[in-house]
Amino acid sequence: MLVEQLQVVTRVQREQQTEVQQAQAVALTIDAEQARKAADAARAEREARAARAARPAPPSSGPVDWKAIVRRYPWDAGVAERIVWCESRGNPNARNSSGAVGLFQILGGSVDPVANVARAYEMYHARGWQPWTTSSSCWA
Repeated sequence: MLVEQLQVVTRVQREQQTEVQQAQAVALTIDAEQARKAADAARAEREARAARAARPAPPSSGPVDWKAIVRRYPWDAGVAERIVWCESRGNPNARNSSGAVGLFQILGGSVDPVANVARAYEMYHARGWQPWTTSSSCWA
């Protein structure tokens, strides 16, 4: 009788353990699905931002307070302002013969001052002032 009771208890424990493992597997599946959905949403948002940034902006028709735009970012605004002055003289519509455009003269960049400064900050964040070393004699 005691052996039979032990066998029943053991069987019940195994069944409970199996149920727990199945519940954990379901929870992991749900977590993975939620993570996939979150990653998909983040990717879609990045792609939408990139598409918005890639749209050509019309040339600025009036004065632009580019210094205020530059000061929005956590970098040395004084250096950034000197770079803008050296690269474009503060003209957001500036283009050079190599195809660089905008305040910071970015290849493949935008003439939209907000987008141009945002891209310049991304470049600065990744590489410091290195992208503008060719004009450093003017701003350094």
